[in-house]
Amino acid sequence: MGEMPFSHLEDLISWFASALRNNANRLTHYLDDTAGQGIHLEARSRQHFFEILGSLVARLKASKVEKEIKVLLNAFKWSYTARDHGELVQLNLFSVLHKGSNDADSLLKKSWGRKVKIDCSSLDDQALNKDVLEMFEQLFLTVAGRVVQPDDQRDSAKGASGKLPQLAKARSVVDDDVSEVLLG
Repeated sequence: MGEMPFSHLEDLISWFASALRNNANRLTHYLDDTAGQGIHLEARSRQHFFEILGSLVARLKASKVEKEIKVLLNAFKWSYTARDHGELVQLNLFSVLHKGSNDADSLLKKSWGRKVKIDCSSLDDQALNKDVLEMFEQLFLTVAGRVVQPDDQRDSAKGASGKLPQLAKARSVVDDDVSEVLLG
């Protein structure tokens, strides 16, 4: 995908996202509506999905064109589950969204730490900043939602004491620390 013309890549990403989202404009998991494929095929689907995302992350990291970055960001908008966090660690997507290629002229790197201007002339200038921050926030909230969960015993006590429930680390049978590593 590295040398594919942008117009072809844009069409391919649109088809990819639309097909996996069942032609609906909603946030879904990439394996939704694939029931009955079995454990082996599900693992292969996951593997190939993240290989595609890996190629897109590499293109995003190197991109210096605002329109291309916006199209690529759409390819990462999925409802990730805890089983996906290991692959997300391997993609290093948080770092790429934050630093891009880490060059001084990286548009992704320049999207961070800028003051928000209120005048109308700066709205177009902030469009990329907004998209990058929204993608980062969506990804962060998906992962953070996995790291913490309400303590059931304290939820029932909220009504009686009026205090907010405490949050506790979610339990995992696969890898307890993968979500924390991803956030780190």
